[in-house]
Amino acid sequence: MKKRVVVGMIVLCLGMKFLCGAAENEKLATALPVFSGETKEYTDAVKLFLDAKRSDNQQRNYGSSIEAFRKIADFTDNLELRVRSKYYLALAMFLQRDFPYASLYAKQVLALGKDMYKANTFAVLAGNLSAKLDNSEVSFAEVRSVMAAQKVEKSAQLTEELRRFSETLDTYAAEPVKVNAENLHSTVVVLSLYAIVFNLPMDVLMEKAHQAECVSHLHELIADWRKYCQDHDGKSVPINVKIANTGKGWEGTATWVNLMQSYIADPELKKVQPRSGNILLSTGGILSCPSVTGADSNNIQSCRPHYGMNHVAVIKDVGGWEYLNKMPAPEQTVILMDSKSHYIIGPTWGLLYIEYRHSDGVNCAFADGHVDWRSRAEVEESSKNWQGCAPWQPQGVK
Repeated sequence: MKKRVVVGMIVLCLGMKFLCGAAENEKLATALPVFSGETKEYTDAVKLFLDAKRSDNQQRNYGSSIEAFRKIADFTDNLELRVRSKYYLALAMFLQRDFPYASLYAKQVLALGKDMYKANTFAVLAGNLSAKLDNSEVSFAEVRSVMAAQKVEKSAQLTEELRRFSETLDTYAAEPVKVNAENLHSTVVVLSLYAIVFNLPMDVLMEKAHQAECVSHLHELIADWRKYCQDHDGKSVPINVKIANTGKGWEGTATWVNLMQSYIADPELKKVQPRSGNILLSTGGILSCPSVTGADSNNIQSCRPHYGMNHVAVIKDVGGWEYLNKMPAPEQTVILMDSKSHYIIGPTWGLLYIEYRHSDGVNCAFADGHVDWRSRAEVEESSKNWQGCAPWQPQGVK
């Protein structure tokens, strides 16, 4: 295969930003509940929040929506507009991992909502539960039980998702953010219950939490991958290695998941040898994406983690490109991506195993260590020159 073709295959272009979910977010924004004090500035700020994708790419973080909501909260005379803006500030700060400020704004939401929503069951519940958490009178598990008993199971689920995200590693931060656990739990309870007060779509908020956790997993995995490269003279981990001809399929094959056992923080990996065959992984662990539900969320294995490795980026027969320091554009070269198999992007199967789980897009970890989101349209458009055709299309489709 010619080298120029391989360049096209391993590099996802950074263009076509106008296709990054704009139509979907416009639809979501128009479906959000309206209220008497709503302004165009508020609607625009909500759209910015919906469009934000947690990553270390400054063009796609929550900064723009935070700035927009802060201006509204600081200058509006409408109390409902202020409290709603402070709610979004708290949620955006949380998803951006600025937990102390998220807790601060959540407390302001409680203070404003105490009189405004004193007849609302969920607002009262939020105030009572957060106060008990702050005072260490109840545990987080007890709070979730109370929420479930109040028939707000979706809200209880969101609190758990946000809590779990807050405990994921933030591998690209200079220093871990330290925050009091009780305050953190109180914050997620406020964020979850006030979503009901404001009649916000719980599935949208849940997916924002899922995507944030997914990005955290990929940050940790790509950091592990780079550490492996450093420990092996710059050579990247093979996508899989045949270790025995057993005639039993994957039983004699070690995937990159097995080979990186000592680098990946998943307790199930500690139970096997690095070169063993297929194993079950931990649901909810670093190799699982929280947006995967149903049977697929439980059937996670070393040959079927929720993230796949770019097959072309680690092949050995194209001028030594398996070496990280010889990649022509590591900041544009995808290594790991949302997938339903342990590999993605190949000369035969094309884009077949990529999973567009997040806002009709996919989270990608690049060889230089950063993580970013790409829309389905971006991925498909940037791959058109791979082999002069679209190899991911069904057979017979031109």
